[in-house]
Amino acid sequence: MSMRIAFVYDFPYPWHAGGIEKIDKIESEGLARDYEVHFYTMRWPGMKPEFMRNRVKYHTSWPASRETMYLHRRRSIRKAIMFALTSFRVFERKFDVVVIDEFPFLQIPVMRLYGLLTGCKVVMHVAEVWDRPYWIRYAGRVFGTLGWLFSRMFVSADAYIANSYDTKRRLQEIMHVDPHRVEVFAPVLDAELIRSVRAMAQPKNGTIVFAGRLIKEKRLDKWLYEFAEVSKSVPKLRGLIIGDGPERNYISKVIRALKLQDKVRLAKPIPTTRGLYMRLASCRALLNMSEREGLSIVTLESLSLGVPVVLPDYSPIPDEIKEMCIVEREIGIPRALTSIINSNDTSSFIRNADRLSMFQTSGVRKFYGRLFRRLGLDGTE
Repeated sequence: MSMRIAFVYDFPYPWHAGGIEKIDKIESEGLARDYEVHFYTMRWPGMKPEFMRNRVKYHTSWPASRETMYLHRRRSIRKAIMFALTSFRVFERKFDVVVIDEFPFLQIPVMRLYGLLTGCKVVMHVAEVWDRPYWIRYAGRVFGTLGWLFSRMFVSADAYIANSYDTKRRLQEIMHVDPHRVEVFAPVLDAELIRSVRAMAQPKNGTIVFAGRLIKEKRLDKWLYEFAEVSKSVPKLRGLIIGDGPERNYISKVIRALKLQDKVRLAKPIPTTRGLYMRLASCRALLNMSEREGLSIVTLESLSLGVPVVLPDYSPIPDEIKEMCIVEREIGIPRALTSIINSNDTSSFIRNADRLSMFQTSGVRKFYGRLFRRLGLDGTE
């Protein structure tokens, strides 16, 4: 009989667009070609209690929406508790492997208990590793300290999948995880789709773009200040922010305060990957001012589409990706963007592009086959 695999995560793609969500979708659908795959998640608008999608069986519970999953510009602890409670539904079936993400943390002990009682292997995706100071900055002294202690006590798995070598290093240094239990893998780039889009894309225009979740850590206020500075010397410059999230109203207020209503468009998420890629490919540059990132898939997507990426020097994006981008102190970002906008060859601003091959989706089945063998699983019961 084919192995049974469960993915357990509260934010599913495309009901909620984000980097971790895309990876979960790519991996679950890739594995569903060979195995029986289930996905346990919250019930987002438009979802049924149970349904099949691209060979993956979805099980949903507790209503969720973008408005309720965040509280005071942070992840809702109440919703995290609800998700942890609903994750007990995994006990209804016998699985060989459960794939989880570290966020929102509270479901991890439930999955470890399931693994202990059933012999199931628990594999954890890790996109970010927070130290104690970051926990306190994110959640305050009380909840931040509790979060840090919880992560030290309960965040564990049989195997870890880090999204970068920098994340693997932080797992070892901060969480003291055995590096031999950590694999590095982040399948986010569909090479065939990217080639198709690049062949069809419109010539690049004078637009600076950002795409992603609209949360405070993305620092779209700084993005707008940098854009305003560049637009002083480039009057025809246009800005495009694609996304949704709890910061949407605040970002709209900043746009009005800077009198950028005629220059910057705040657009809803584009529902298809091809549609997003077509829009990105026509832009001149992507500016990412985020102070919290795991991998930053949109950065990789932009680079693969021939769109240069500009980052601040404090960006937490992994080094193997930053080395393909233009990295500047905040004071130097307007100058870098102006150079790209005025250039006839934007490809010259993309470095080490050959490294993009390590992020291609074509490696999912081979990677997991190797991981399953390492865990003592051969794909049959």
